[in-house]
Amino acid sequence: MNWAQQQHLTANLCALDQIAIEPRFIFPTIDPETGGGGHFSSLTNQLLPVFLDCPEIYAQFNIDTLDPLVAICNGANLVITAQSGMGKTFALAWMTSRLISREEDTPGSARLPLSFHILDLNPEKFNLENPAANLVLALSNLLPSEKTQKLERFVNALLKENRVVLLLDGLDELAPEAHQKTTAWLSVLLQAYPQLQMITTGTPTYLGDLPGLGFQPVLLSSWSYAERNRYYSKWRDLWQENYATSGSATAVDDRLIMGWLFNDKRRFTPLEWCLMVWAAFDGLVLGESPTSYLEGLLDRVVPHNIPVRSLSYLSLELIQSQKLSLPYRSAAALLAKYRPSTAPAAEAFEEIESAPEQRSGLKRKKKISSRDQAMSDLLESGLLNEHAGEQVRFSNPLLMGYLASLLPESAAIIEQSTFDWPAHEIAVRFIIARDAAQGWVSKTIQSQKDILQTGIHKVSRAIPYSSLTSTWRSSFMRDLVSKLHDESIPSLLRLRLINCLLIANDPSLALLFKQLYASRSAFIRFSAVLAAGSLGLTTLINETRQLLNDEITEVQMAACLALGAMDTPQTQRLIESCLSSGTEEVQQVAAEILSKDSKDGHEILKVAATSENLLVRRAAVMGLCKIKEEWAQKILQKLSIEDGQWVVRSIAGHALEYTQHPERQAPMPFTKPENTEWLIQYASRQGMGVPVGQLAIDLMVDVLRRGKPEEKILALRALPQYPQNRVLEEIAQVFKKEQGPVQEAAYQALLQNYSIFQKTGMS
Repeated sequence: MNWAQQQHLTANLCALDQIAIEPRFIFPTIDPETGGGGHFSSLTNQLLPVFLDCPEIYAQFNIDTLDPLVAICNGANLVITAQSGMGKTFALAWMTSRLISREEDTPGSARLPLSFHILDLNPEKFNLENPAANLVLALSNLLPSEKTQKLERFVNALLKENRVVLLLDGLDELAPEAHQKTTAWLSVLLQAYPQLQMITTGTPTYLGDLPGLGFQPVLLSSWSYAERNRYYSKWRDLWQENYATSGSATAVDDRLIMGWLFNDKRRFTPLEWCLMVWAAFDGLVLGESPTSYLEGLLDRVVPHNIPVRSLSYLSLELIQSQKLSLPYRSAAALLAKYRPSTAPAAEAFEEIESAPEQRSGLKRKKKISSRDQAMSDLLESGLLNEHAGEQVRFSNPLLMGYLASLLPESAAIIEQSTFDWPAHEIAVRFIIARDAAQGWVSKTIQSQKDILQTGIHKVSRAIPYSSLTSTWRSSFMRDLVSKLHDESIPSLLRLRLINCLLIANDPSLALLFKQLYASRSAFIRFSAVLAAGSLGLTTLINETRQLLNDEITEVQMAACLALGAMDTPQTQRLIESCLSSGTEEVQQVAAEILSKDSKDGHEILKVAATSENLLVRRAAVMGLCKIKEEWAQKILQKLSIEDGQWVVRSIAGHALEYTQHPERQAPMPFTKPENTEWLIQYASRQGMGVPVGQLAIDLMVDVLRRGKPEEKILALRALPQYPQNRVLEEIAQVFKKEQGPVQEAAYQALLQNYSIFQKTGMS
């Protein structure tokens, strides 16, 4: 439990629970029997496609998300996907903490979490004959006082009794070769213990062989502004209680700080928001860009006897050599090489009171050289972490990439063929931001092989770190808007481009979206109003209100969503009006928005549930089913039995079942094709049974060609397990030819194996 509480950036200041915002997952729910949109799906979910690499677009909208412990309740193996800084490590630590608490509440019946960073397992020495041996090694380093034989018996017993959930952090940080070695070991571990459930981490386009092992991606949800503000409030309380200097002449009224933080509508990651609030309360605000917050962090935590330049060379060495870590001695030697000559001699020894505690259980001498002292200081600061085999790594790939990019010679890494590796991608992101990769940016944007346009999205992540006067920035933004209008590009990809605009944090966006509101294209109006809502642009309230009367229903629904996301007294009144007098679809969206407002919104829904208007009562049901409280379930139960209209009783019954069985929205483990009911029915129509092995895979590919839309969706959910060239090419063809939910499912399937797909050259 203590280890879990320390797995976050500010661990030296507080425990995880003191500042935690509960993580949530986004998962494309479908009914496993029909291929439809789940057992019960809200209109908000139906309106927005599930993009597994663009969480920011959903942050302000009340889409259905999964509690992490609900997500794992069916036993599926999951890979948490998100960009660096979104909180994957935090999510694993939070899950570990909650699983431990559950075991303490119900001893003997709950599963125990074994939670490690992948480097704790000593991946250089994976034991393929006895894969559990690496788990025992990692646990023995955590519990050095326990005998290895005792731990081995303990771990083996838990594995055989299926009482373990294995949580592995850091797979998203591994370079390609190390990633392949790790998935090979995971494959052997799963063969030895097929019931073992594992949760690990990845980035949306860098999952390696994990889908082939049956891992299913869940997208880590981005914070809404309300969640961000709750985090800020927790920070303020923590700071006032533990770190504020009362009566200081330089102290700033925290109301001014909170007002500045709350009113900022820029879209950042939780890591960047953490650095922002830390700088605000610490008084070390070097600027308003996320780059300045990173600079402030380094000023705050890097020991003064260690130049940042030496850390940059260490970072660059790791990226150029495609490694996540280096041996302790190698890292210390590299740092010493680039320290100034005025630094104490490397051979000089000095007495220190005690060595910092190492998670690996390693003990250091009390007499250490200045070289070791520097390493100890970096480990104690939290900038570096140490793992099994005396391996040392940076605590976050965002820091490693940023540090490497500070060196002029880092521009050479752009030509490395590891752009999907997050550490490399992040370094390139910062190199782009400082105008050192214009040619590469142009080539990436114009690539015809990248049919999912992932390169554009990766380049867009450099925009927040760039200057408003950067030579490439304005042309890139113009190109984004041009592609948004290009009807030769699938509408699914065009809508996904909205996310690139959101994270740009460009001051001209409000004006741009206002202009797009007047477009003749319903798609452009729909996209623009969603974008305005995603950023909570209250300057566009009146223009958004006018789109409630748009001739296209989807635009009306998007306008209602946007008004709800803007969250002002004026928009609250507008949402109430939408519930009572809008079109049927807008009424339901309004009710779902009101479910977020625990104060006034819940009271409005209680009244709406008793309305004489059939459509208002029906809409109220859609809102009530999103409220996870007993009083809401009682109202749904009453409506399902006593309402005078069958349509209300029916939907209330479905909503009640939905709220009582959250596990139905969670991922299910894959079954073998020959045991899959929908595939058996398809084969029966063809006058055949379901074969096994490769022939079963061929049958699912045949479904993509001749099946019903819902059967194609089910096949696309299963086929990422089989990343064969022919399978991936068929999925790509479906993506190009289909529209709507089938195309969306093809995008999700192709993205899971996209790094493999691009290597084949088939695109």
